[in-house]
Amino acid sequence: MTAQVIFGVKKVLDQDALVEYRKMAHPTIEAAGGKILVGFKGFESLEGQDFVAMVIVEFPTREAAEAWYHGAPYQAASKLRHKGSECVVSLVSW
Repeated sequence: MTAQVIFGVKKVLDQDALVEYRKMAHPTIEAAGGKILVGFKGFESLEGQDFVAMVIVEFPTREAAEAWYHGAPYQAASKLRHKGSECVVSLVSW
């Protein structure tokens, strides 16, 4: 059963911090067996105004997604995401 981590970006605070975040975060995703399904660009809100961008990352299992998110490598990168944006992060699986 695959799992997706969904980043709903509500506001960009520091574009430079987000560029550095991507440089740090992307290798942690690959190392954990994940892949980016939907990137930051190309987002269009069809209803509501809550998000300015969306990123969806898929992992082979829920456990792999949780291990990646809570692991030290990603947590180090997430500090830059917090500096660069206001975000809602969700984990979904079925």
